[in-house]
Amino acid sequence: MRIIKAKSLGLCKGGKDSIDGVKALAASGKKVFVYGQLLHNPRVISELEKQGIKFIEPLPNAKVNGCLVIRAHGVSDAVLEQLKQNNEVVDLTCPKVRAIQKLTKRYQKEGYHIIYLGKPGHPEADATIGNLKKFTLITRLDELKHVPDGKLILVAQSTASLDEFERVSEHVKKLNPTAKIVNTICSSTVERQRGAQEVAGKVQLMIVLGGKESSNTKELFELCKKTTETIWVERPKDIELHLETVRKAQCVGITAGASTPKEEILKLIKIISSPIINRIGEERFMVQSDTDGKEFYEVDLAMPFCECRGFYYNKKECKHIRLARDAKGGK
Repeated sequence: MRIIKAKSLGLCKGGKDSIDGVKALAASGKKVFVYGQLLHNPRVISELEKQGIKFIEPLPNAKVNGCLVIRAHGVSDAVLEQLKQNNEVVDLTCPKVRAIQKLTKRYQKEGYHIIYLGKPGHPEADATIGNLKKFTLITRLDELKHVPDGKLILVAQSTASLDEFERVSEHVKKLNPTAKIVNTICSSTVERQRGAQEVAGKVQLMIVLGGKESSNTKELFELCKKTTETIWVERPKDIELHLETVRKAQCVGITAGASTPKEEILKLIKIISSPIINRIGEERFMVQSDTDGKEFYEVDLAMPFCECRGFYYNKKECKHIRLARDAKGGK
């Protein structure tokens, strides 16, 4: 079996900064309350809760006995001001999301109608359009029929589909050649989508790892399933429900949403590479990082699992492999 990891996958900088931020606040002795879910990953949320961090319903009239953290998705200006009246607020809005908010407010002041490609009800979308009066929220191309005439600008939720944005952009230009098109999709989102598409075209089975509530993970799943058979699992161990499908594949691709830590990706690889999952008698397979083809490891199931790299391998030995081999009297 060959396993190919997408070139770009897993936890993005914004997600990591959010996690690090709330952990630092908790470590300083503060009581930490997060306005809604910090990110869409149940395991991460569970681990933070064990550290005393609490997650509350995102209601504008919230009042807590401690500091109230605004998650990476952000909130509208009105909600932020209301929350500040009753709380010590720590704003961990992702800088890229804040930039979209600033951009849309500026163009609204200049008389533009904002076309916002995003997911209704998503906290980031609510935060951005919550600052606007003249906007149309769309999720797909055919909803452009609701857009009025006049000065138009098209923007997108930071986790939107790049393919859909490009399709919508093309039609907006046909409807109104003077319309402004500003691609506000996060570069990390674009890299993950392109990386997933590239790997999906090389494998028989694609596995997408990430929270079921995650917008960017859903986009990865939708992209991959257009090209090859695709499984979406929220937790690494969930792949055990699909063992028959995994066993049949000679080549498996892996990608993960922007809220998925590296540790979960390694756990998934470990489960897939387990002798229990692989076909009886199959002792070797390959783990490849889909960068430039240089990072390519031959995996030997006779070797012990290496905690350094997160999978069995024998091409580049670490101390764990050497110690295990020496203990057996190997050379």
